[in-house]
Amino acid sequence: MPKFIIRQTAADFSLLEKEELECFLLPADLPDSFIAGFARRAAAAGKIVLAEGEGALACCRKHHLDGIVADLSAEEDPGRAAAALRRETKDLVLGLISRNRRHEAMLLSEAEPDFLIFRVWSDDTAANRELIAWYGSLFLIQSAVMPQTFSAEVLSYPADIFIINDTDYTILVAKNKSLD
Repeated sequence: MPKFIIRQTAADFSLLEKEELECFLLPADLPDSFIAGFARRAAAAGKIVLAEGEGALACCRKHHLDGIVADLSAEEDPGRAAAALRRETKDLVLGLISRNRRHEAMLLSEAEPDFLIFRVWSDDTAANRELIAWYGSLFLIQSAVMPQTFSAEVLSYPADIFIINDTDYTILVAKNKSLD
């Protein structure tokens, strides 16, 4: 199985029990009590928890999470924004979302995030594969794929990490079991 970051879409603790899962992504707008409980359980199990969305850094600090994922794709100067964010998060895991352009990927990588995220859509498969392969051949920073619509085909991308939501992961595991 490839490495996954599971994006929680609902207040559910069940996937924390899966030994093969090591990292979770929590939207900062999930209920505060759920985030606090999830963070406690994850820490006890030795799992990594990241926050995303508006208020991710504050959420991360409040609940003592391991890091954040930041979407800098709308920034006018993503390189400068990435560098500023890295200074604020030097003690945290940092994942950055790119606009899927080579130049932007290079700019964001200069800030030395822990991983760079490429969003993929099913209608641009060849271009996405080529971009992710190019990135992996030039940079030591891990690449992650975040599909906007999940299909098992996404797992064949040349990425180090796959970020999928909890429901898609559960369906994927069930399909794989039925094939065994």
